[in-house]
Amino acid sequence: SNLASIRDILPPDVPVVSLMKGVERGTGLRMSEVIEQELRVDRDRIAAVSGPNLALEIAKREPTAAVVASASHDTAVAVATIASNDYFRSFVNTDVIGTEFGGVLKNLIAVAVGIADGVGYGENTKASIITRGLVELSAFAVAFGARPETMIGLAGLGDLIATCESPLSRNNTAGRLLGQGYGFEQVIAQMNQTAEGLASVGPILELAASRGVSMPIVAQVAQRAAGRIGPCSSHGFRHLVRSVAYDVSRTVRRGPPGRAHPLDRLGAVITSLAGGRVLAEKHGATPPRVVALHGWGRDGTDFATILTGLDAVSIHLPGFGPAPAPETVWGSEDYAELVAEAIAAFAPVVIVAHSFGGRVAARLAAARPELVAGLVLTGVPLVKLHAPAAPPLGYRIARWANRRGLLSDARMDALRDRRGSSDYRAAQGVLRGIMVRVVNETYDDELAALAGSTVPMRFVWGEHDTQAPTDAGRVAAERAGAPFRVVPGTGHLLEGDLELAVREELLGLLDERTRTV
Repeated sequence: SNLASIRDILPPDVPVVSLMKGVERGTGLRMSEVIEQELRVDRDRIAAVSGPNLALEIAKREPTAAVVASASHDTAVAVATIASNDYFRSFVNTDVIGTEFGGVLKNLIAVAVGIADGVGYGENTKASIITRGLVELSAFAVAFGARPETMIGLAGLGDLIATCESPLSRNNTAGRLLGQGYGFEQVIAQMNQTAEGLASVGPILELAASRGVSMPIVAQVAQRAAGRIGPCSSHGFRHLVRSVAYDVSRTVRRGPPGRAHPLDRLGAVITSLAGGRVLAEKHGATPPRVVALHGWGRDGTDFATILTGLDAVSIHLPGFGPAPAPETVWGSEDYAELVAEAIAAFAPVVIVAHSFGGRVAARLAAARPELVAGLVLTGVPLVKLHAPAAPPLGYRIARWANRRGLLSDARMDALRDRRGSSDYRAAQGVLRGIMVRVVNETYDDELAALAGSTVPMRFVWGEHDTQAPTDAGRVAAERAGAPFRVVPGTGHLLEGDLELAVREELLGLLDERTRTV
């Protein structure tokens, strides 16, 4: 609207210079494209300026270089000539795509470096993120038509170094606050200036998914900004730098079969399915033989060891990992329908699923057995042996008062937080509604359908699983007509001996399928 307001007073032949860095929400348009669209000017009149240009240093007249990019070389030269003096030098190119995307993407890597700094990591970690961040931003920009050489120039590497390393960088500062444990809203409140990286992370990941570009560092920045992972949790921050060893992981010899080399966790790339609506970790070749579905609050990286050496995809269910949450409250059947759409092109497949992902898998296998060649479930709450205890009287009165407008929604939310599980308290926005809906679902019909189907199944349970108790798991297996295996000394999460047992059962199903096909 701001651009449209000056459309009629803009002189007809003057260049239009963009100093903005970002992409438009909803459309993914670069700023020069928005200018062209809103001002209705020829792209040859538009120039984008970028580079390692920290405003305070320029104001101090410290020596600085920038790049002016335009589809018209003459326009770029005209602007660069005006924007040069004894301390500020402007270079020119005609790669507007690379110049603009370099200015956007380096902000996201700067947030990641800031997170590392806020956590307390040293120069090795930060240098690794910067180096691998350059690979991510280069792959992204080239996928959209940029020239590779632009990304190692002022608009790419130059801007990346300045933004990542300087305490004057707004994005680095925002990341440092996230790394120190502040939430997204707290960071915004403390910042006196705009950190473009925080606003751009969602649209950039959507664009990356549309071209099948892997951006694991940016994806983990999105997770931290959304509060889904802590700044230095073992499940979270290790994945922020997992792409550091990506090139090595594709060539280094793995360890013995059955237990993955640590670098195997770094070797998958993010791909998209169902026309870009589903994001997944891709392992091995295409088409995949295995599809993995993770648990609540987890993501597709949980299956890295289990899927080592297999042709597989591990889906990031909507609302987890880099995948945006649904716009409305979904149940497991909605997730199952989306997964069915994602795998239809290469089904049937063997599905391995944990916890919440197992609920989705059970719905899918019961409704669309033709898509499922086998099913391995672990830690899935499909059966309730005991009715849940009634809420305390005080809570029930508060709920009654809230429904009649006598108690505010904010107060009711606070009471729900106090009473809810850790997963409920961690869930934000629509995910809270999804969790409540899924927890209250029943699966009796699905278990009966599975018992009457020809889908081969394996149930594998941790002996000390408290979230999906072993007794309930055994009952679910009996109702489905599936063998039930208990792994001594293990709990709910996919780690240690449970992880290896799930892989063993998965390999067994794949072997059976090979012999019968």
